[in-house]
Amino acid sequence: MGIDDPNALSGVPTHFADTVLSVCVHRLSEPAGMHVTAGPRSLSRSDAVKAAKAETARFVAWLQVGNSTSDTGRAARGSGDEYYVKYMVLEPGTAKVKTSGQVFYGTRGVGNIGIGAPRTARDAIYLEQVIREEARQAAERILSALGIKDTGLPPA
Repeated sequence: MGIDDPNALSGVPTHFADTVLSVCVHRLSEPAGMHVTAGPRSLSRSDAVKAAKAETARFVAWLQVGNSTSDTGRAARGSGDEYYVKYMVLEPGTAKVKTSGQVFYGTRGVGNIGIGAPRTARDAIYLEQVIREEARQAAERILSALGIKDTGLPPA
């Protein structure tokens, strides 16, 4: 599992990538029998494909943190509903996409209730929570795509 470094112009703080990778590795490691390792700190999409083709038994997961406002060329506001986590899981040997998608938290998420937070000193804490929740949701979707049923028990 690896994550692409955020583009310097994207408005995404670089530590968000570390947070997303850490949360995903932790959540994916919880079910019994799962063994997840973080690869290189910076993993581009093409490097993830190469790694999957070279792999013989393990899936390769690629993550990316982005900002939807800056993706459209506008200046990022730093609002929690702008950030997303993109994920892709590649099959070993062939690098065929097993699953992919992106997670938006709050007002864009299906079934989620978004609450706009005031721009205060608490913004950093709020945004960190948004990124953590998006990463957790991405990990849940990856587990589901792999057919992993989590018993809710801690790993042995």
